[in-house]
Amino acid sequence: MSTPRSFGDVWASMAERLAPVVGPREAEGIVRAVREDVFQEKSDADVPTAEEHALLDEIMNRLLAGEPVQYVTGWAPFYGYMLEVTPDVLIPRPETEELVYEVLHHPAFAKKRGVRVLDVGTGSGCIAVALARERPDWTVHAIDLSEKALDVARRNAGRLGVDVAFRQMDVRDEAGWTALPEFDLIVSNPPYIAPSERDQLDAHVLEHEPATALFV
Repeated sequence: MSTPRSFGDVWASMAERLAPVVGPREAEGIVRAVREDVFQEKSDADVPTAEEHALLDEIMNRLLAGEPVQYVTGWAPFYGYMLEVTPDVLIPRPETEELVYEVLHHPAFAKKRGVRVLDVGTGSGCIAVALARERPDWTVHAIDLSEKALDVARRNAGRLGVDVAFRQMDVRDEAGWTALPEFDLIVSNPPYIAPSERDQLDAHVLEHEPATALFV
């Protein structure tokens, strides 16, 4: 990347370089995410330091290589909250926000206190953390096979100040299930893609997101 005069020049240059790859609208969204999640304290008139230019070069190279912007910035929005994400977890999807909404507004649970919830395959913890934030009177547990994913989920819960009981567990482990308490509700966004559909995925998903979170 050349060395523009200001951050405003940086954003214009970044959008221009990304547009042929992802399209103008997507390029604008990516640039907005980098601005807000990494350089939120910088105005368009500020001039990047040498260290900031180096970081911008790294970011640009990763984006041009097809890495999702959420992994590049380390953050993803979900249900009004910002969650840490790493390549160890699936990037939260808007469709999963709809699941959280449906749970919170379901007639059986909307006005019920003390609901006991289990999130299976929690990943980043997006479902569990959002439910715990929205309903602090509920008891939320979450399990995942990946300890690295659980580390991310625990950090998200801690940063957002919610109490979620995380546990490393293989859902195929019968002994693990017997060790869990009883629940009123089990929620999940499990792997749902058949291996035969692998070639239908976008390259940036296939090459960067964890296969264990994608494929059945």
